[in-house]
Amino acid sequence: MHAYFNAHKNYFLEGSSIVQTGTASNKEKEMKKKKKIVANFSLFCRLASLLRIKNRAFGSVAKITVKCLQGLTQALDLRTLVKVNSDIVRTSLLTFFNNCADDLFAAVKELKENGQYSLIRGQNLRSWISLEFAHQMIIPVLTTMFGHLARNHFGTDLLC
Repeated sequence: MHAYFNAHKNYFLEGSSIVQTGTASNKEKEMKKKKKIVANFSLFCRLASLLRIKNRAFGSVAKITVKCLQGLTQALDLRTLVKVNSDIVRTSLLTFFNNCADDLFAAVKELKENGQYSLIRGQNLRSWISLEFAHQMIIPVLTTMFGHLARNHFGTDLLC
């Protein structure tokens, strides 16, 4: 990694006053950064959707997948995302939040209908969502996301 950086340091450290051939301009670097941010967000949305739909297929790596989702959440720059393509970002986040709300509602409904958690733990619930999924995936990811939104003051960017 060190050798790679040394070989390409002019590309990474280019100042706006230095003009060289073969190096990226500041505009190109900005476009590359935006493309990386959009790809990161797209990966988050796809992984969250896949985990929701194919929860049982993940098995023992579900916890690792949740950690990946939390890491992707903390890497999101929603201010830049909204500037790049606000409608797609808002629609994707709305879909994510609606899915989380539906899953939490289904888990609470199952809990109300079947009684105490200790009595139904380990049983297959009628709906495909389980309390374990809500506890292990939804709540940690939402907690991480809301903490990230609050720390970076992204709320106004998403609501405007």
